[in-house]
Amino acid sequence: MARTYPSVITANSLASSSDFNNKIVLNLQHLLAYMIDGVDLDAITTPVEIHDFTERVAPSTPSSNVISMYLDSADGLLKTKADNGYVSQIGQGRWTYDIPLSSGQFDVTLTDYDEFDGCKTIEIEVGLRSSVSATTDTAYLLFNTDTTVTNYKRQAGGGNDAAAITGYTNAPSIALVPGATAPASAFLTGIITIRGMDKTILRTAEFVGGTTYDTTKGRIEVGFMWWNVTTAITRFRLRPVLYATNTWHIDSWMRLHFIK
Repeated sequence: MARTYPSVITANSLASSSDFNNKIVLNLQHLLAYMIDGVDLDAITTPVEIHDFTERVAPSTPSSNVISMYLDSADGLLKTKADNGYVSQIGQGRWTYDIPLSSGQFDVTLTDYDEFDGCKTIEIEVGLRSSVSATTDTAYLLFNTDTTVTNYKRQAGGGNDAAAITGYTNAPSIALVPGATAPASAFLTGIITIRGMDKTILRTAEFVGGTTYDTTKGRIEVGFMWWNVTTAITRFRLRPVLYATNTWHIDSWMRLHFIK
């Protein structure tokens, strides 16, 4: 839709105070947009359509009590930066970041992300398939790269191939995943939720999801894992073998959502 350009304001052209206000505002909006777009005011001699706004990086010190909205030149995403420094992404839906698979595992340093500041809950959406074991394998979730098995506990429940499952594990296992010889379309899908990121209490993670690991066999799984350490979680590692790398199928994926 074409923009309606403001007319030239003169003393005789203004019928009322409201007319004056409306036209002044429209002119100022155009001038401000031109300046954001990098156009020198002296160069504006005729009306032009406003488009192609120049990308701006986050202001380091936003004004007091002002939320600053900007287009981040680093990733092209529209964000806001509040006076307290918190950054939020706009219009990108629930899942904020797609995490690339690297060295066969998902190794995520949370402090690398602006939205981690002030985060209370982290949701991790996964699609996982092991390239190690044959039919099934185990997905392990490690906090701060802690591989001490006795620091983790897990209770699971659900259904496996029409039978109920339940069990306790003294290990950082989060769920069962299809293995290397499972059907090509077999992936564990679900959501891992880490809560209480802003607390100094027991660290917990929940998993809800399911998988197919044979042509006629499926599994629904619900798990609750806790870490007997009160250290703040700043990093996590997701892998199918506890002490090895280069193990996830190349099409495995993960996405993050930070909740404040």
